[in-house]
Amino acid sequence: MPYTLLLYLALMGLGIFVGSKKMSDQKEYTWIPKIQYIAVVVLITALGIQIGSDDKVVSSLKEIGVSAFVISIFSMAGSVICVHLVRKWIGLNKEGVREDE
Repeated sequence: MPYTLLLYLALMGLGIFVGSKKMSDQKEYTWIPKIQYIAVVVLITALGIQIGSDDKVVSSLKEIGVSAFVISIFSMAGSVICVHLVRKWIGLNKEGVREDE
């Protein structure tokens, strides 16, 4: 179990290192969105497999279904509101460009 946490931290550190490197403005990095999409699909699939393989979760879906739905809706709404507020706070428009530029 401690190795899993170290692996997560190492991968996060690697992502921070790679993401902090200065990228050329002239070059178009079309592979980045593809990698992000694949990573999200893999993560969601892994989460679904883990939840689906847990008998306790599957057997109690009826009981926790409504609660999970309500929590999901409020989580999504909260995320959208927070992103909107942070974008306004740092001065980004809908396209992600600073409003003062």
